[in-house]
Amino acid sequence: MRKNQGVLSICILITVMSFFIGCNDSMKHVVSGIEYHKKGKYNEAIEEYKKAIEIDPKFTDAYFNMGNAYYGLNKYNDAIAAYKKAIELDPKYTKAYNNMGIAYGRLKEYNKAIAAFQKATEFDPKDAYAYSSMGWALLNLKRYNEAIAAFKKAIELDPKDADAYNNMGIACRKLKKYNEAIAAYKKTIELDPKDAYAYFNMGNVLIDLKKHNDAIAAYKKGIEIDPGSTPGKTGLAEVYFLAAHFNDAYALANDLLKEKDISTQFILAMRFVSISSLVFQGKSAEAAAELKEFIKFYRSIPGEYERTWDYSTIKEFITGNKKLAPEQRKLLLQLVDLLESPKEKGDKKLKQLENAVRDIFY
Repeated sequence: MRKNQGVLSICILITVMSFFIGCNDSMKHVVSGIEYHKKGKYNEAIEEYKKAIEIDPKFTDAYFNMGNAYYGLNKYNDAIAAYKKAIELDPKYTKAYNNMGIAYGRLKEYNKAIAAFQKATEFDPKDAYAYSSMGWALLNLKRYNEAIAAFKKAIELDPKDADAYNNMGIACRKLKKYNEAIAAYKKTIELDPKDAYAYFNMGNVLIDLKKHNDAIAAYKKGIEIDPGSTPGKTGLAEVYFLAAHFNDAYALANDLLKEKDISTQFILAMRFVSISSLVFQGKSAEAAAELKEFIKFYRSIPGEYERTWDYSTIKEFITGNKKLAPEQRKLLLQLVDLLESPKEKGDKKLKQLENAVRDIFY
């Protein structure tokens, strides 16, 4: 799911405006901190906010902005502590509740995030961002109907909230309400024509509907907007594979494998697409060589890695494809099983995979 972004920088800029009116010493430190924050110098910003608090221990905005700086450093617990202090000084500080909710979300403490967003709506019933963010937290808890209700409330309050439409589309897709999902993504694009992820998400729905050529077109449009998007390009490689465009899938997967800074899970996914495309094309020698490299790379992974890639659609495609020989199908499904497993369990399954490769190719 796309991350909600923007609220922290907006809150900082709003705070700046109040500081230039009758600027005292504590305010000067906060203004200085904000300037550091804008440059991404979060540690320096925090020091300035602390100086402001030393002068004025009840300076609510100093705590709030310090929370934003900790957030920028991914120090979410410290950010939450700062937001709580701001709320202690001003119990109706809705922006602090919202930012605290986002910080809880980054820690995957979604119930606490929801409680914070609910507080924000209690004090400001017209806070569209709080409802949209609440929907985001509910979405992560797989409470899809409640998430949709929250997104609809956000849209009612702010009809131009593109993020709410986008995330509502994700919730609709989870409930297999595909037409509603597509309508939500179309509205996202109408509001924000440069939103590449709306096109990628629409492509995912079209994959579910097995409209692979339409999915390819959606992914290509998203990549046109954001040519550097690794999720977009890896997604397109997968769609090529599902559409049986094996040459295109193989070429794109291998282009991606040449890129720097590609994450472990994407490397594994693209190696899988590459190997599977070769198997489907009957290129046994090349597939065997790549499988050998795959096993070598997998062994070199030091420990658990992020595993958010969903292989369920690929698994369904392989299971139902009649062009594969039974032993080829079994091999590719073994590979999927390994990739879906935690690293420790995957390591134990490598020997079985090696035996299968030897039995089929040698």
